Amino acid sequence: MDLTVNVSELREQVASCCRFLSIAGVMDDFGHLSARLPDGKLLVSPLGVTASAVRPADILIVDLDGRRLEGEGVVPGEVVIHTRIYRARTDLQSILHYHPHYVNLCGIAGLKYEPVYLYGVVFRDGVGLYDDPELIRRPEQGDAVAGAMGRFAAVILRGHGAVVAGENVQETLCYALFLEENAKMLYQASLAGKARAFTQDEIDRCYQSFWATRLAVRRVWLGLESRAKRAEG
Repeated sequence: MDLTVNVSELREQVASCCRFLSIAGVMDDFGHLSARLPDGKLLVSPLGVTASAVRPADILIVDLDGRRLEGEGVVPGEVVIHTRIYRARTDLQSILHYHPHYVNLCGIAGLKYEPVYLYGVVFRDGVGLYDDPELIRRPEQGDAVAGAMGRFAAVILRGHGAVVAGENVQETLCYALFLEENAKMLYQASLAGKARAFTQDEIDRCYQSFWATRLAVRRVWLGLESRAKRAEG
């Protein structure tokens, strides 16, 4: 992470990302997004503010125990998802917990999550599965989610949603969108018969052409930024 990051800019990114996810139709009022600050503290979107309305002033600062240090809002009850994954994964700088429709359907139906669509190749290493639908509010539950996630960029929470995480807020946004889009294709194709998953060779080639350079990250961010500006007048 760039240690010269401007905290105000990062706060703006977290707030903007919440609105972008709402515009994209993948984040409801119960999701929460975080970003790690250079000093180890976390920026977290608050409980009770709809994703479409989150603004920089709403973003809280918490410590790695989830205690609020700055801000007036309520810390999400499942903040341990963020704090425990950050403790386990020093490479991650942003985490999202959300409840995407088709990802949930895949988990409920017991479908093996695998790339069947171009966007799915960003998860070429796999996707974790946390096989318990209960709300995650205790540190040991957060540790279990982190364990199920392992070194992956995503973990599906059966009957509950998913967690995605990246090296920055923009990358986390892409993982959130791509996890759901591939899940949509996987689920709908499975209704018509057996979904045809990519071969390993196809995954590797598509990963190099689509994701290796991360050029898609900027394109997705700017596209949703433009949509947000139009929607917000």
